[in-house]
Amino acid sequence: MVGTGTTTRREAIMAYDPCDCHAQRFRGKSVYAYPAEISLGQRTGGRVRLCPSGAASFCDWASKHLDEISDGVATTTHEQPVCGLCGELGPTEPVSRLYLTLYPDHKTRHDYSGWACARCATQARSAMLLTFSLAT
Repeated sequence: MVGTGTTTRREAIMAYDPCDCHAQRFRGKSVYAYPAEISLGQRTGGRVRLCPSGAASFCDWASKHLDEISDGVATTTHEQPVCGLCGELGPTEPVSRLYLTLYPDHKTRHDYSGWACARCATQARSAMLLTFSLAT
């Protein structure tokens, strides 16, 4: 509001809440990501608030390690699960199913899906900030 010395949350030039990636307040609008992991029948997931650079890092990581989903179908299909981080997966090894939804401009939805082997699951959780998310 001009002239009153107060700024509403909608008009704020600095984000009210910090970025979950960098743990600092930032300029501009938040971008939200919804990472999830399903492992051994347990689902872990939540909402992650990101600054613009954190969102760009999330998009880069997802495009390198997960398959983008378009109209409900993965753009890359594998006959059997392949770890998106190391490229290998033993047939008897427990796996984690990874999902990520991003809304980079608050309108457009980007969905990603992939697998992580038992050795890479912790690294995938950390990259997707699932360690900071609330389990649902």
